[in-house]
Amino acid sequence: MAGYVYSWAIRPPEPEDPMETHSSDIGELLAQAARLWTQAQGRRLRDLGVLPGQAAALRLLWEQDGRTQAELRRLAGVEQPTMAKTLQRMVRDGLVRREPDPADRRKQRVHLAPRAQELRAALSLAEKDMEATALAGFTGEERERLARLLAALGQGLRADLNEGPLVLLDVVAES
Repeated sequence: MAGYVYSWAIRPPEPEDPMETHSSDIGELLAQAARLWTQAQGRRLRDLGVLPGQAAALRLLWEQDGRTQAELRRLAGVEQPTMAKTLQRMVRDGLVRREPDPADRRKQRVHLAPRAQELRAALSLAEKDMEATALAGFTGEERERLARLLAALGQGLRADLNEGPLVLLDVVAES
Protein backbone atom coordinates (compact mmCIF):
# COMPACT_ATOMS: atom_id res chain seq x y z
CA MET A 1 0.00 0.00 0.00
CA ALA A 2 1.35 3.34 -0.95
CA GLY A 3 1.85 5.74 1.93
CA TYR A 4 -0.02 8.97 1.87
CA VAL A 5 1.06 12.07 3.65
CA TYR A 6 -1.82 14.04 4.96
CA SER A 7 -1.24 17.64 5.73
CA TRP A 8 -3.71 19.73 7.55
CA ALA A 9 -4.19 23.36 6.81
CA ILE A 10 -1.15 25.37 7.75
CA ARG A 11 -3.34 27.99 9.31
CA PRO A 12 -6.46 27.22 11.26
CA PRO A 13 -9.72 27.41 9.34
CA GLU A 14 -11.63 30.64 9.48
CA PRO A 15 -14.07 30.56 12.35
CA GLU A 16 -17.61 29.95 11.27
CA ASP A 17 -19.60 33.15 11.17
CA PRO A 18 -22.13 32.73 13.99
CA MET A 19 -24.48 35.16 12.26
CA GLU A 20 -24.42 33.13 9.05
CA THR A 21 -27.62 31.23 9.24
CA HIS A 22 -30.12 29.75 6.91
CA SER A 23 -32.80 30.27 9.48
CA SER A 24 -35.33 33.04 9.48
CA ASP A 25 -36.13 32.24 13.11
CA ILE A 26 -36.19 35.67 14.75
CA GLY A 27 -35.57 34.21 18.20
CA GLU A 28 -32.40 32.46 17.06
CA LEU A 29 -31.15 35.55 15.25
CA LEU A 30 -31.79 37.68 18.35
CA ALA A 31 -30.02 35.15 20.57
CA GLN A 32 -27.00 35.11 18.25
CA ALA A 33 -26.87 38.89 18.09
CA ALA A 34 -27.18 39.15 21.89
CA ARG A 35 -24.31 36.67 22.39
CA LEU A 36 -22.10 38.57 19.96
CA TRP A 37 -23.02 41.90 21.57
CA THR A 38 -22.06 40.56 25.00
CA GLN A 39 -18.78 39.16 23.65
CA ALA A 40 -17.91 42.46 21.96
CA GLN A 41 -18.83 44.34 25.13
CA GLY A 42 -16.74 41.98 27.26
CA ARG A 43 -13.74 42.46 24.99
CA ARG A 44 -13.91 46.22 25.44
CA LEU A 45 -14.60 46.13 29.18
CA ARG A 46 -11.88 43.59 30.01
CA ASP A 47 -9.15 46.23 30.13
CA LEU A 48 -11.28 48.25 32.55
CA GLY A 49 -11.65 45.24 34.87
CA VAL A 50 -15.43 45.21 34.45
CA LEU A 51 -17.70 42.39 33.29
CA PRO A 52 -20.82 43.03 31.15
CA GLY A 53 -23.18 42.20 34.04
CA GLN A 54 -21.28 44.59 36.26
CA ALA A 55 -21.55 47.32 33.63
CA ALA A 56 -25.34 46.94 33.65
CA ALA A 57 -25.43 47.32 37.44
CA LEU A 58 -23.10 50.32 37.27
CA ARG A 59 -25.35 52.06 34.73
CA LEU A 60 -28.34 51.55 37.02
CA LEU A 61 -26.41 52.92 40.00
CA TRP A 62 -25.17 55.91 37.99
CA GLU A 63 -28.84 56.68 37.29
CA GLN A 64 -29.69 56.36 40.98
CA ASP A 65 -27.10 55.49 43.59
CA GLY A 66 -28.22 53.56 46.65
CA ARG A 67 -30.62 51.10 45.05
CA THR A 68 -31.36 47.81 46.79
CA GLN A 69 -30.24 44.46 45.39
CA ALA A 70 -33.89 43.64 44.63
CA GLU A 71 -34.29 46.88 42.64
CA LEU A 72 -31.10 46.20 40.69
CA ARG A 73 -32.18 42.62 39.97
CA ARG A 74 -35.60 43.71 38.72
CA LEU A 75 -34.30 46.57 36.58
CA ALA A 76 -31.49 44.46 35.09
CA GLY A 77 -33.92 41.62 34.39
CA VAL A 78 -31.80 38.91 35.98
CA GLU A 79 -32.41 36.27 38.62
CA GLN A 80 -31.67 36.98 42.28
CA PRO A 81 -28.65 34.61 42.53
CA THR A 82 -27.11 36.23 39.44
CA MET A 83 -27.38 39.72 40.91
CA ALA A 84 -26.12 38.52 44.31
CA LYS A 85 -23.00 37.04 42.71
CA THR A 86 -22.48 40.12 40.52
CA LEU A 87 -22.64 42.42 43.55
CA GLN A 88 -20.29 40.19 45.56
CA ARG A 89 -17.70 40.51 42.80
CA MET A 90 -18.27 44.25 42.56
CA VAL A 91 -17.71 44.65 46.31
CA ARG A 92 -14.58 42.50 46.05
CA ASP A 93 -13.33 44.56 43.09
CA GLY A 94 -13.92 47.87 44.87
CA LEU A 95 -16.71 49.05 42.56
CA VAL A 96 -19.53 49.24 45.11
CA ARG A 97 -20.14 49.08 48.83
CA ARG A 98 -23.20 47.91 50.75
CA GLU A 99 -24.71 49.94 53.56
CA PRO A 100 -27.73 49.23 55.77
CA ASP A 101 -30.89 51.05 54.76
CA PRO A 102 -31.54 53.66 57.47
CA ALA A 103 -35.32 53.19 57.13
CA ASP A 104 -35.25 49.37 57.13
CA ARG A 105 -32.22 47.67 58.68
CA ARG A 106 -33.14 44.38 56.97
CA LYS A 107 -32.31 45.93 53.58
CA GLN A 108 -28.95 46.95 52.27
CA ARG A 109 -28.38 49.76 49.84
CA VAL A 110 -25.73 49.44 47.13
CA HIS A 111 -23.59 52.54 46.66
CA LEU A 112 -20.94 53.37 44.09
CA ALA A 113 -17.36 53.31 45.33
CA PRO A 114 -14.87 55.95 44.11
CA ARG A 115 -13.37 53.46 41.61
CA ALA A 116 -16.76 53.11 39.88
CA GLN A 117 -17.06 56.88 39.57
CA GLU A 118 -13.59 56.99 38.02
CA LEU A 119 -14.58 54.35 35.43
CA ARG A 120 -17.74 56.10 34.30
CA ALA A 121 -16.24 58.06 31.39
CA ALA A 122 -14.09 55.16 30.18
CA LEU A 123 -17.00 52.72 30.35
CA SER A 124 -19.24 55.11 28.45
CA LEU A 125 -16.59 55.56 25.77
CA ALA A 126 -16.10 51.78 25.43
CA GLU A 127 -19.83 51.21 25.03
CA LYS A 128 -20.21 54.03 22.50
CA ASP A 129 -17.33 52.54 20.49
CA MET A 130 -18.97 49.13 20.54
CA GLU A 131 -22.31 50.52 19.40
CA ALA A 132 -20.68 52.56 16.63
CA THR A 133 -18.79 49.49 15.41
CA ALA A 134 -21.83 47.21 15.56
CA LEU A 135 -24.07 49.69 13.75
CA ALA A 136 -21.50 51.04 11.29
CA GLY A 137 -23.44 49.75 8.28
CA PHE A 138 -26.71 51.32 9.39
CA THR A 139 -28.06 54.72 8.40
CA GLY A 140 -29.36 57.04 11.10
CA GLU A 141 -32.91 56.18 10.09
CA GLU A 142 -32.17 52.44 10.29
CA ARG A 143 -30.66 52.88 13.77
CA GLU A 144 -33.77 54.72 14.97
CA ARG A 145 -36.03 52.08 13.45
CA LEU A 146 -34.01 49.27 15.02
CA ALA A 147 -34.24 50.99 18.43
CA ARG A 148 -38.02 51.35 18.09
CA LEU A 149 -38.44 47.72 16.98
CA LEU A 150 -36.28 46.38 19.82
CA ALA A 151 -38.16 48.53 22.36
CA ALA A 152 -41.48 47.18 21.06
CA LEU A 153 -40.14 43.63 21.16
CA GLY A 154 -39.02 44.09 24.75
CA GLN A 155 -42.39 45.55 25.70
CA GLY A 156 -44.18 42.55 24.20
CA LEU A 157 -41.91 40.09 25.96
CA ARG A 158 -42.31 41.89 29.31
CA ALA A 159 -46.10 41.75 28.91
CA ASP A 160 -45.85 38.01 28.23
CA LEU A 161 -43.73 37.47 31.35
CA ASN A 162 -46.25 39.37 33.47
CA GLU A 163 -49.14 37.13 32.42
CA GLY A 164 -50.27 34.17 34.47
CA PRO A 165 -48.97 30.65 34.03
CA LEU A 166 -48.46 29.55 30.46
CA VAL A 167 -50.25 26.39 29.46
CA LEU A 168 -48.96 24.64 26.38
CA LEU A 169 -51.23 22.18 24.68
CA ASP A 170 -49.76 19.26 22.82
CA VAL A 171 -51.06 18.99 19.30
CA VAL A 172 -51.19 15.46 18.02
CA ALA A 173 -51.11 15.08 14.27
CA GLU A 174 -53.73 12.71 13.03
CA SER A 175 -52.45 10.03 10.72
